[in-house]
Amino acid sequence: MRYINPEATGQNIVNLAKAKGHNIKAIADRLELTIRAVYKWSYGLCLPSVDHLVDLSEWLGVSLEELLVIEER
Repeated sequence: MRYINPEATGQNIVNLAKAKGHNIKAIADRLELTIRAVYKWSYGLCLPSVDHLVDLSEWLGVSLEELLVIEER
């Protein structure tokens, strides 16, 4: 069975954003969220909504598959 690893996905989003010169605040501003919400992703406490994932993939120039870290259980 495959699943989305929340912690690895959150870190992946932050790392992809940093590679494009963006920080946590820029992510939060882009998605009109609090910095705290983005930190929750980076710690794997929750995942972004599908709408936010789509926006992030377009903004960062990567596919949804590149944003998500999918693993075998």
